[in-house]
Amino acid sequence: ETAGLTNHPFEALYQKKAQEMLARALSLHNQDTRIVKSEPIALELQAGSVTFMPDQIEVRPDNSRVFRRIRTGKLSSSELDKNIYAIYQTAAERTNSIVFPEVFSLTSGEIQPITLTDRRINTRLERYNQAIIGIQNKDFQADPSDRICPRCPHYFICPLIANF
Repeated sequence: ETAGLTNHPFEALYQKKAQEMLARALSLHNQDTRIVKSEPIALELQAGSVTFMPDQIEVRPDNSRVFRRIRTGKLSSSELDKNIYAIYQTAAERTNSIVFPEVFSLTSGEIQPITLTDRRINTRLERYNQAIIGIQNKDFQADPSDRICPRCPHYFICPLIANF
C-alpha cells in the first residue's frame, strides 16, 4: 500500500512543487563542484561553545567552500536578521580556507550571500552568549510569540499558553 498523498485532491500540485524544489536544489551543482559531508563546527564564544552544522557544504574547483543554509520557503526581506546567520558567517571567517556563507531558497531558487556587518554579528552572537549564560544559570525565560509558539513542538503542553 502506498503512503502519503495518493488520491489526495492536491496530489498533482504537491508532486509538481516537490519536483520543482528538487530541480532547484540540483541546479546548484555542476560537474566542477562537489558536496561533502557536513561535520559539526564548534564556535567558542565568550560564554561558552556553540556547535552547529551547515545544511550543506560545497567544495568549488578552486578549493573554496560554500556553507549553505537551505530554506524551503521564500526568503523574507528580513531573512538575514536571524541570529543563525551570525553563526554561519563567523564559522566561515574562522576556518583555515576560503568559505562563502549563503542561504538558498528551494521555493524560489534565490541565493543570498550572508554578509553581515561586524556590529550585526556582535549583536547576534551576544544573544547566543546570553542564552548560554541563561542555561548555565538554569534561567529559562519564556518569550511567548504569536508567530513562533504555534510552530513549537511543545505548544499544546506549554504552561505559558494558558497565560498567553
